[in-house]
Formats: sequence, structure tokens, C-alpha cells
Amino acid sequence: MIAGGYDASNFDEIFKRPELQTKEGVIAWVDKSYDVMINQIKSEDNLDDNTYYYRWNCSKNCLARKGFEHQSHHRGNGLFT
Repeated sequence: MIAGGYDASNFDEIFKRPELQTKEGVIAWVDKSYDVMINQIKSEDNLDDNTYYYRWNCSKNCLARKGFEHQSHHRGNGLFT
């Protein structure tokens, strides 16, 4: 569970949510997820501290950049599907 919101590994539950059955609903959900990440990054005391995330051991700032790069990749995929 990420940020106390939902189990991101349960795709069936996510895809069946009533609020995600329209384009507008999906856009609102994605916008809210951006807000969650932005607020989490803003609340961090020291983005230069090293931390672990799966196989990476790098600064929190580095992980935030990796997250942005990853979402950009998926956004690009969404344009062509």
C-alpha cells in the first residue's frame, strides 16, 4: 500500500472502481496521485539522504527523479495505445 491509499498490485480492484470508468475520472485520479507525490517530496526533511528502494541505493532526490522518468515513460506509452 502506498501512502495509505490502495493496494497498487490489485489491478482487478483498481480497474473496477466506479470513479475510474470515465476519461475524466482517470484524469482526476492521476492528478490526485501527482499531488500525493509532490506533497510527499515537499515534506521530506533532507532529499540528499541516501535510502534504499528495491535494487537502488541513492538519495531521495535521485529516487524522485527516477519516479518522474518512469511516469514519463508510461505517459508516452499511453499516447500510442
